[in-house]
Amino acid sequence: MQPDLVLVKTAKGLAEFEHRSSTLTMLMRRLLIMVDGQHTVAALIHFHAGSFDVVAALEQLAAAGLIASADGAAVPAPDTRASKTPRQALIHMAASLLGSDQAERVIGKLQGAEDENTALKPVVESCERLIRLTIDEAKAGDFRLQANLILGKKANDEQ
Repeated sequence: MQPDLVLVKTAKGLAEFEHRSSTLTMLMRRLLIMVDGQHTVAALIHFHAGSFDVVAALEQLAAAGLIASADGAAVPAPDTRASKTPRQALIHMAASLLGSDQAERVIGKLQGAEDENTALKPVVESCERLIRLTIDEAKAGDFRLQANLILGKKANDEQ
């Protein structure tokens, strides 16, 4: 999902907002409330402290027909391929957060790293510095938060 994409509630989304008829997660409900035709995907991610789950929740809301792009463009379908390694999860997160234009150098750094948390941590720090210098501080902070969630989650999964 592109960071500069602005989303709106569909008629189905407005009905869900009013009647609470389906079983949405707390995050999905909060996002549905915040989708107002003004906030970008990046703003929604930033508001939720860079949670990696925001993109997945927005994709689920779009797949359920509750939200749509404000400009009428198709909202990308959820990526159903589960990330099997920390490096793949980081690459997917960087592409979602930064967009294809800005993510190329960051993804290149991640692809060149070994697929172990200990090897990825210094690469993540390097990517954060690159984002801070070439894109902006807020996205660098969001990248770091999401990377920490991914690496922390993967480290817990391996134990």
